[in-house]
Amino acid sequence: MAKIDFGKALKGAGSKTAVLNKAELIPQYDLDSAKKVFDRFVKQVDQVEKAINQFDVKNDDDAEQFVETLGVAAQLKKAFDQNRKKKIHDADQYVRGMNAYVRKFVQKLDKVIAAGKKKVGDYRMQQELKRRQEEKKIQDELAARQKKIDEAAKKSGVETVTLPPAKLPKKQEPIRSDSASASTRFKKVAVVVDFAKLPDKFKMVDEKALQRAVDAGLIPPGTKIEERPITTIRS
Repeated sequence: MAKIDFGKALKGAGSKTAVLNKAELIPQYDLDSAKKVFDRFVKQVDQVEKAINQFDVKNDDDAEQFVETLGVAAQLKKAFDQNRKKKIHDADQYVRGMNAYVRKFVQKLDKVIAAGKKKVGDYRMQQELKRRQEEKKIQDELAARQKKIDEAAKKSGVETVTLPPAKLPKKQEPIRSDSASASTRFKKVAVVVDFAKLPDKFKMVDEKALQRAVDAGLIPPGTKIEERPITTIRS
């Protein structure tokens, strides 16, 4: 394959010199000034947190007062979120736009890199299988020779001679180019071929699918139905 020179296009890419300098970035946002918008809410958050943590609901009056406090907490949460959205709106639009623009190239490169890794991996696997076959052949031949020597020594009534270890094929080194390298390791993985034979401890529970079944009025085999309180606060 002909060597492709990406030098001009990629000069500095991936290095610190490829990172935009401050002059090329959007104007800096003053975080300390932005935080001041929330100052009037911060003390109330502490007060509400303390009240809710210390409050025990023992009767209807307590429950009514407690719900009122929870309503204040919900309003505070809404206030924080609304003000946050106002403060970050311009920056958020910029970030979303930039992310969307760059994402399509990153995703394309991810696919290209993944496909390239597979090609390298497939090639290295073929080479590794050849190496293992050669290694086994050498070891088998050595074992056969050693067996003959042992049998001859036994027949002659003399001490046997142990052959020196055979020189085995070298394991693969990383592939190195001028500016990159690729190394391949071989990992054993389990591939399910018969789910019915798989032990239960390896079967994942699909919580969402179970909930959909319960919502539809079903009781999936092997389950029991429990009711749990889910409280919604509106303010």
